[in-house]
Amino acid sequence: MENFSTANLTVQEAASALGVDAQTVRVLIQQKLVPWGECFKLPGSKQYFYMISPIRFYEATGWRKTSDNNSKITNENPISSIEDNLPKIENKKIE
Repeated sequence: MENFSTANLTVQEAASALGVDAQTVRVLIQQKLVPWGECFKLPGSKQYFYMISPIRFYEATGWRKTSDNNSKITNENPISSIEDNLPKIENKKIE
């Protein structure tokens, strides 16, 4: 198994690896569209706390943060786009 140097990835690290902005990562996690992140909101708070599992992120994307703080793709089949890793959502007309 791969060696992971951190217990949690930042939203910005995940966004950079996926080639999207940080808000997109936050929305993906809030909407439970990805298996590698969770978010929590304390009672009475307006802010979310995000936890991104480096192991689950690696399994889904092939990306991991290395111990020297440089990121690299280590999977033979690295992600080509965010769309490749999201469930297919059908556009349905709401009546």
